[in-house]
Amino acid sequence: MARYLISVFLLFSLLFQACGEAVEPSVPASPIYYNLFLQDARHRALLSPGGIVRITEPSTAQERIGRAGIAVVRSIEQENTFYAFDLQCPVETNEIVSLMVENSRLVCPRCRSAFEVLQGTGRPEEGIAQSPLRRYTVRSLGRDHLVVSN
Repeated sequence: MARYLISVFLLFSLLFQACGEAVEPSVPASPIYYNLFLQDARHRALLSPGGIVRITEPSTAQERIGRAGIAVVRSIEQENTFYAFDLQCPVETNEIVSLMVENSRLVCPRCRSAFEVLQGTGRPEEGIAQSPLRRYTVRSLGRDHLVVSN
């Protein structure tokens, strides 16, 4: 009886411990530093809640956007909150596959995994992906100036 109770206790301990762990992004961190101006025509989608901008080319030689680029998203829930995600698909890590915007989500054109971004989680919602997108920090340096970095 004691063995049975110990076995049950260990099983529940493992289950509860596994449930509390967050899944880490599988895409390795890349150097990120990008200045974003909301009044710039390339970034105007971010003036509205739920706006998403894909950035696949740096604006200057000093800026860094990783391997596949970044997506910057304006939250639909919090007025002045922005999120940034790596555009590299977590499934296609051996090749650079840049995620595309479809129906307010980021979607891999190759494996068709879709990721939630409007609430800032980057978690997979469809497809074979198991890990979330790598997320970067977005800081406001003024009313219309954002900096994405890691």
